[in-house]
Amino acid sequence: KTESLKSDFSVKEALKSGNFWKLALAAGISQSVFTSNLFHLTSFKEFGLTTTFAATIIGLSWWGDISGRIIVGFITDRFDRKKLLTISFTLLTIGILGVSIIASQNEHAYLNKNLGIVLFIVFFGLGFGTSVPLRLTLAADYFGRKNYGSMIGILNTVGAVFGTLSPLLIGLTKDFTGEYKYAYYILTAMMIFSIPLVISLRK
Repeated sequence: KTESLKSDFSVKEALKSGNFWKLALAAGISQSVFTSNLFHLTSFKEFGLTTTFAATIIGLSWWGDISGRIIVGFITDRFDRKKLLTISFTLLTIGILGVSIIASQNEHAYLNKNLGIVLFIVFFGLGFGTSVPLRLTLAADYFGRKNYGSMIGILNTVGAVFGTLSPLLIGLTKDFTGEYKYAYYILTAMMIFSIPLVISLRK
């Protein structure tokens, strides 16, 4: 369990805090990775999956999102929430890595497409779903509850910006390269970068 580190931060104090922007950037990156689901069906078809099979594994991944939110609701008060969020982002990283593995099948025969599919189904939705409640509770832990609404509003605005840019990134990458896979390579690298951001949150 992560205790509140200060009773109340003003919005101005929070905006001057490195912790705030680390959390905002990490959460924004996770949002950009998750909104890539807008392109999953079309990109999976490009990667050689049938429409029916692609739709099936996308649907299965959403069950991970739902179950992740429920699971975290039961354990978030029992364990260190920063560690839990680190685990969540690691799971999401593995999930988007699964998409990259599916995408690179034609280039790298040693990478098993079935492995990529399993990683995507099991970890993509689960990683994002578990991270959502943890991001909200960590904001309260680090910055207090008096201005909690303002803090969450700013964090969600950053997330919305990243979530908006992600489809643009994928679309532009497709237009310039003719393939979706490079966008998923970039998103995987971004998600890897988010993990040390969370680890570096200071008490």
